[in-house]
Amino acid sequence: MSHGHDRRRAAKAIENFHPDHYGPHQPDILSISCIDGRERGGGTILNLGREAIRVTEIGAVVPRPDLAEEAFRAKLAFAVGVKAVPSIILRGHTSCGGAQTAIKFPTIEQAPNNDLAEVIASMNLAGIEMPSLRDTFLRASAGDENAAADLLARHLVVVSVDNITRYPSINALIMTDKLDAVPLLHVLNEGTGELSELHRYDVGTMRWYKGKEALQLAHMCTRPDGCRSCQSCHHTIEQSLQPVELRLADGTKIDGMPQHLAIYLDEQTRHNTVVSLPVLGNSYEAAQVEGCSAPTGP
Repeated sequence: MSHGHDRRRAAKAIENFHPDHYGPHQPDILSISCIDGRERGGGTILNLGREAIRVTEIGAVVPRPDLAEEAFRAKLAFAVGVKAVPSIILRGHTSCGGAQTAIKFPTIEQAPNNDLAEVIASMNLAGIEMPSLRDTFLRASAGDENAAADLLARHLVVVSVDNITRYPSINALIMTDKLDAVPLLHVLNEGTGELSELHRYDVGTMRWYKGKEALQLAHMCTRPDGCRSCQSCHHTIEQSLQPVELRLADGTKIDGMPQHLAIYLDEQTRHNTVVSLPVLGNSYEAAQVEGCSAPTGP
């Protein structure tokens, strides 16, 4: 690409500036999304509005607190502590370059150059066992790296929910119903000619919803306001991340599949797979935490 073409693109961006009237900054949403340009900093959600605080990270990864850099902590502190936003949107997406890179090169040592090593280091801030998960996702995807990367992108949304509730100030606000975290996955349907979809994860039932069901979920989970299960959200989220055995119809056993993905894959290929859920006792209804009256999903 020529420098002249670069300059023309920059000039066009400047020419497209539109002045507007602004009042005080009063955001009501912290949006954490991927740096992928197609995500537009979370702007593909129509009602996000210009007041939203937008944070972009590779793979939309929320770092585990003990791995988070000061700059990320400062952004959370500004949005939640200073501006007191009532909602956090955590949104990953399929066809994610960060997830695809992590599937190809699950450790920094395997990266062929420094640039990709930096990408992998950023993904590793999630604090997950990338090499073993990579092998699990590839087995479940019959070796298809892109499909495995989409499973990783979906998984990272739930991991990010777990991570963000580990920040003490954020967790305290969630438990007192002053803050909500909404886990979303933007399914791009890249190259299919089909419209993209928005999937939403329900912490209470460990299920992914899409379409009308996704739109009906107003909070982190479908539990009623004041539900005493809020005191055990960590337990519920950690259950959904627990590794279980996914057994395919041909008898193949895949160990180490995160529970929420095992349920998701089973519902996508019902009657073709059997999911062994030792924690939940083979019953999806048992996924409800005591005190939760949420439906078990479609």
